Amino acid sequence: MIKIFESLGRNASITIIFGLVLGLMLQPLATKFKPLLLPAVWCLLAFSMYRLDYNSFLNFLKKRIRLISLIIWLLLICPILMWCIASNLPINNGILIAMVMTAGSSPLIGAAAIGKFLKLDNTIILALIVSSTILAPITLPFIAIEFLNLSLGVEAVDLVFRLGILIGSAGLAAICMRYLDKGQSRNISEHMLDGITVVLFWLCGVALMDGVVKKFLEDPINTLMLIFLSFCVYIGLMVIGTFCAYFFWRDWRSAASLGLTSGCRNLAVIIVVLPKNVDPEIMLYFALAQFPIYLMPALLNFIGKRVIKLSNNIQ
Repeated sequence: MIKIFESLGRNASITIIFGLVLGLMLQPLATKFKPLLLPAVWCLLAFSMYRLDYNSFLNFLKKRIRLISLIIWLLLICPILMWCIASNLPINNGILIAMVMTAGSSPLIGAAAIGKFLKLDNTIILALIVSSTILAPITLPFIAIEFLNLSLGVEAVDLVFRLGILIGSAGLAAICMRYLDKGQSRNISEHMLDGITVVLFWLCGVALMDGVVKKFLEDPINTLMLIFLSFCVYIGLMVIGTFCAYFFWRDWRSAASLGLTSGCRNLAVIIVVLPKNVDPEIMLYFALAQFPIYLMPALLNFIGKRVIKLSNNIQ
């Protein structure tokens, strides 16, 4: 069993994709897994927070001005910028709301693993992940509902409470695990821990694919358009974040670190806290937006290997 987890973790950027594949190929399984989505998201969040290197976050706290400016970019400017762009597109209100909330969510915790492989500045990435995960439950509802006046079928305070309970309880569980661990995890390989993360991603991915095939058969053009749009949001935020950061810092490594966290957003935490009466188009977009989340690590891995190899040859 240990070897299986290590094998999954060693090839995490590829094996993670099977979460979507299984859900799409086995729709009855996706339907049965749907009730497991909330506990799976919670477990993934808690386990990922448990694995974070908080020393890097504490070190970056010394650069308060830079940290505050980056958080403002991620949690305030990005959703407002997305609203300015998306409100001029020929899309319905549900998709507009989903795109704005995507841009205002906290970065996916798995971005730290991608950044580590790509040799980016993981101090920046980790600092943004921790800070944004703590603050997003407060900023996102008020930016989306109060400031931009988007209708989600839920009050801003209620959404703050739901997100706060989900992320706060997961964070508390992570603290408890770190306390009980007492350094024992050092005897466990990183690949083993990565393999466990992959399995948790599978549980989430399979459950999120429930009904996607049916939607595709009913309206293939709209479904493919939303998948394409979700890739545009992911890559667009990444590119804009990178070039904006480079304009101020003149450092591609740090700029790419901000770019990665700008595009790679955690949507699962939003999905599980939204009310059941929310616009179905919002939930459909969030489900289809899992495609770039699950596929982009492999693409970035491929590109990263080529860039690193090319830079080594030049040197």
